[in-house]
Amino acid sequence: MPTYNLDVLEPFFIGNKRHPAYFETVKMYEEMRVHVNGDKPWKLLRNTRPNEPPQIVEYRLANNQPVTKQDIGKVETSLSKIPRADGWSIQFNEVAAKGIAADETPYEYYCEKYPFTDSIQSWIFDVNFKTYMADANALIMILPNKPKETNLYPKPYPMVFTSEKVFDNNTLKAYIFASDEPSEFLPESELTQINLQNGAWETDKMWTIANRRYSVFYVVDETFITKWSKNANSWVSEDIAHGLPYAPVVEMAGKKKEQIGKTLVKETRFAPMVYSLNKAIVLASDIDAARIMHLFPERWEYRSQKCAKCQGSGSIMSGSDADGYKSVPCTEAGCENGYVGGNPFKTWVVTSANKNLGQQDTPTPTVGYIIKPIDIFVEMCRQLDAERFKALAAVNMENLATVPLATSGVSKAYDRDEQDTFGYAIAGDQRKMINSITRVSNDIRYAKVPETKRKELMPAVSIPTRYNLMSASGMIEAYGFANTAGLDPIILMELQIDLTEQTFQNNEDTRNKINAVFRLNPLATLSPDEVLSQKAAGNISKKDAVIYNYIASFVNRAVIESKTPADANAFYKLSLDEQKALIDEYAEEKIEEMDTAIDLMPTAPEDSNGNTLTEIIE
Repeated sequence: MPTYNLDVLEPFFIGNKRHPAYFETVKMYEEMRVHVNGDKPWKLLRNTRPNEPPQIVEYRLANNQPVTKQDIGKVETSLSKIPRADGWSIQFNEVAAKGIAADETPYEYYCEKYPFTDSIQSWIFDVNFKTYMADANALIMILPNKPKETNLYPKPYPMVFTSEKVFDNNTLKAYIFASDEPSEFLPESELTQINLQNGAWETDKMWTIANRRYSVFYVVDETFITKWSKNANSWVSEDIAHGLPYAPVVEMAGKKKEQIGKTLVKETRFAPMVYSLNKAIVLASDIDAARIMHLFPERWEYRSQKCAKCQGSGSIMSGSDADGYKSVPCTEAGCENGYVGGNPFKTWVVTSANKNLGQQDTPTPTVGYIIKPIDIFVEMCRQLDAERFKALAAVNMENLATVPLATSGVSKAYDRDEQDTFGYAIAGDQRKMINSITRVSNDIRYAKVPETKRKELMPAVSIPTRYNLMSASGMIEAYGFANTAGLDPIILMELQIDLTEQTFQNNEDTRNKINAVFRLNPLATLSPDEVLSQKAAGNISKKDAVIYNYIASFVNRAVIESKTPADANAFYKLSLDEQKALIDEYAEEKIEEMDTAIDLMPTAPEDSNGNTLTEIIE
């Protein structure tokens, strides 16, 4: 039996009741949806241009393109690198999993056989991440998905309900979620009517996602997940016992903002971008209009040739003797107000002015263009780029800006520490959600396992402190700035290593080789000219010079000679001292080889006075 009767729940189902913070959370979600999902900015354009005629607003919306979705997409793509950063891992306690069927262990389930996405990491970053960016007040229900066979493990999976679908968030000691599922008890005609009504709201400038209608709801408490479906006259309930001492609901991660009643309202970590992104949308809409009004010249022409049909009056008499006659506009091709215009394929007829009748001279040429100033258009484009840049800078992602704003006075400096801090916060949120989801899922899947041991089945999620979120081109630009600024060569070498990690992150062999060449070259920070001058001054040993010239071949040889049947990259796993010792050994061999080659060279020929050819040249 459901914990709550229909009298308590129906006011929520029909839209008459919501939790106290409902409309605030929906408002924040709607603001982010415009940029994350590319929704039409109805409210934004209406509020910023309240006195515009309806037809102008319709024109703006019809031609609106989600330009700010590109900026959000850049941030999303950059943050998708988090799972590939050194230090990110999801590990499981294999010892604690003993006694569980090999194909049902936590590792197998969360990393190989997770419903729909194969792994929970893929669900977090591929399915849930966009919602995480847009709606910090969304809730995640873990559906038990228990099989009918008692000897099989349940396969719980998460269902996300965004803010407009969270009708109650435990203020009644239960959660009430609206679902997009169609009720199986309603006729197709009524489901179609609901869909049409929701679709009509989406084309109405007064529409809000809070106005949508639903025919299926989930009510979740400490005993059941109850699915309520609408039928012709009432509602039908279906109970799903989850078997937990708590409601299987997990919060979306975000920053705490304020408390409204019993609800703690959060905001997404990307909320600082909204102000500039909103301005960018308005500017982009204005630019579309300005492009039409100011960018293209308008043609004008002087007409002096009267229409042969209406004789310059612009109208003719139409009708019959029986029905009478009335004046109608002239229908002659090219006639406008009684005068015939030209086209590029006709000869223009220009009549001379009759000054006795007060006529003015005919302008020459008789056709021209009104050239409009485009300064305002150029300035608006500059402002649009500036707002999009500031939106990225709000989350320390300004290095993703496409246009270098050299003339705008906006700096494009890259602060890696600030970006790493932001990346660490994002990664921490994903770890928090993975831990919360797996805790609930483990309690459902391994309910027969003692609680103390069940805690040991939890995954250990490690997150890195450094993130290569910058693109390779951005890192090259940063290296160029550092080199021009004359920073220490050691710093430049570290920047080159970072660039290698970023450029060859999917090619481990190349990445390892280049890093080894940098690390094992004692003169890596010097240019060839600097090496020559330092060698001539006696500041560089012969061995270091040989290593400088042959380091790439030495590393290749070391990799080949150090590999084992089990590990082809054993050399890279040696300590730095062990690697250096091997390279030094190769250098000594090379020096000995070079000295031997010099000793075996034939004696230089002498002249009659006993001078060698070299001495003669000198």
